[in-house]
Amino acid sequence: MSHGNNKRKVKYYKEVLDKLNLKYRKEKGRFLLYSIQLYHYLQKLVGIGYINKRIPRDLLELDKEHLRFLWKGLLSSDGSIHKIVGTKVYYTSNKKLAYDVLELLVKLGFSGRIKKRGPRTSKMEGREIKSRETYEVILKTTERLYFGFL
Repeated sequence: MSHGNNKRKVKYYKEVLDKLNLKYRKEKGRFLLYSIQLYHYLQKLVGIGYINKRIPRDLLELDKEHLRFLWKGLLSSDGSIHKIVGTKVYYTSNKKLAYDVLELLVKLGFSGRIKKRGPRTSKMEGREIKSRETYEVILKTTERLYFGFL
């Protein structure tokens, strides 16, 4: 991601948080929110702990315009976009959430697939980091472009 793109994202998130009148601070590239009401609301809405998180059925029944916003939000928080081929990937340790995201893509008119990766070990700053089993929800944007030309 380019430096300019990061600046646009930070500006966008700041504007949204200001409009919502939420108290926050920016620290180490993250926004930390201070709202006990929002915390409790989100706990009820999406679940507590990585294994219990889901996209609520009510959200998956929204119109395409709102579903696009949901997809963009998920991708900007736990996803990536391959710069050359345009493949978009959402990452989660929760199998049920991965299938919720796949359903979201289908409702947006895309095809996608889920790739399961086993636990891995890597090193960061001299420390060994062990990851959980991961699910990648993969959307290759070129599939939709080709579909449009058939």
